[in-house]
Amino acid sequence: MSRSKALLGIFLIFAFGVAVGFALSVRYSVNRIRGVASSTPEQLAAITVYRLNQKVRFTPDQHTEALRIVTEAERRIAGEQARIAPAVADITARAHQDVARLLNPEQLKDLPPFTPAPTPRQPTEE
Repeated sequence: MSRSKALLGIFLIFAFGVAVGFALSVRYSVNRIRGVASSTPEQLAAITVYRLNQKVRFTPDQHTEALRIVTEAERRIAGEQARIAPAVADITARAHQDVARLLNPEQLKDLPPFTPAPTPRQPTEE
């Protein structure tokens, strides 16, 4: 086998490894984002307190109190998101209609729908 074929083979194996590694890292990132985005307030609080604990090293009592505080904050945030979700959807729909009125018929057929508002996290009952 010639030296150029050997180098080409090594390069192809390297390129394939890079492509597979990239695909796996993208898949992992998407799964992590989806997991966080669909988390309950309690799960988000646990993630937040875990990350804080890595930085500040809570005592057991501090950890319990921090978890309570962050859980309550996440519940309040989820409640506010649920409260304003209809208004956000209405604003988005009106903006889409306003943009559609600017377009000619040829452009209008290519107008995609605006990205729907994200589904708010559901507040959990205590």
